[in-house]
This record gives sequence, C-alpha cells and structure tokens, in this order.
Amino acid sequence: ALSSAVGEMREIRREIEAELEDGGRGEAVRDGVRVAILGPPNAGKSSLLNLLARRDAAIVSPIEGTTRDVVTVSLQLGGMPVVLSDTAGLRSDSEDPIERLGMVRSADEAAKAHVQLWVFDASTPVP
Repeated sequence: ALSSAVGEMREIRREIEAELEDGGRGEAVRDGVRVAILGPPNAGKSSLLNLLARRDAAIVSPIEGTTRDVVTVSLQLGGMPVVLSDTAGLRSDSEDPIERLGMVRSADEAAKAHVQLWVFDASTPVP
C-alpha cells in the first residue's frame, strides 16, 4: 500500500511540474485566451467587440469616452475559448477623472491579457 501511495504521489508531482512548466498555456486553453482590445477613443473597439460577440454587448456612440469600464465577453473563436475585453479609449489629454480611471482600468486589462489587439481608425491621422 505504501509503495502504491508513493507511486501515485510521484505521478501527481510530475503532473504538477508539467503544468507549471507550460507557461500558462494550459490555463489559457482551458479558461480562454485573454484578448484586450485597446486604442484611442472612437477607433471602433466597441464595434469590433459587438461584431465578434454577434450582439450589442458594448455601447457604441460617436461621443468620445463612452466606454469607461471594461466590457468582457466570453466566446469561441476557431474552437478556442476567448475572453475579449473592450476597454476605454486611451488618450493623454483627458481632464475627466472618471475617463482617466477608465484608462487606468484599460492599462490593467492590457497587463493581464495574453494578446493586446490595438485598433485604430484608418481615416484619422496618427498624431
């Protein structure tokens, strides 16, 4: 009985070591690849999220600063679980404290993401 328990513990140890060595890939496959949609205000981030979600998950408006909280949607893309996060538009000239808090949350979401998807409006010149 003791040798059987020791053998089981060795197998569990090997499994734990393999899980730790995979760099988080197993977790991403199981829980979903985290994708943060980032970019300046009104670049189309919320529209992209809604398109991929196939529903109106985020408010879309021509008014800059509409998205202030992170809007998250879980879905399957190509059979893979994905967690998409629409974030507040990033700009340096906002005096609005609530919009600035949204930008801090955007940065936090970007840091947690496996993938950062940057969206820009091709009709708007880059400063």
